[in-house]
Amino acid sequence: MEVDSSPSRRIGKNKLSDEMLKLHRNTNRYTAYDIHRTRTDKMRMEIQDTITSHLEFRLPCPQHTTR
Repeated sequence: MEVDSSPSRRIGKNKLSDEMLKLHRNTNRYTAYDIHRTRTDKMRMEIQDTITSHLEFRLPCPQHTTR
């Protein structure tokens, strides 16, 4: 994984359009922001999994059944 840290990439990295991000991913060059975002997404998914696994042990409240 190659990290592109050119100045033009660093400025306004949060405002990259989706098309540009897709283009960036297709060329296999990752900005630091891309790496950060995938890392935080992974963490968020892990937290979500932990929460759901903990909730599965509890009996569902009859008024609030989601399934």
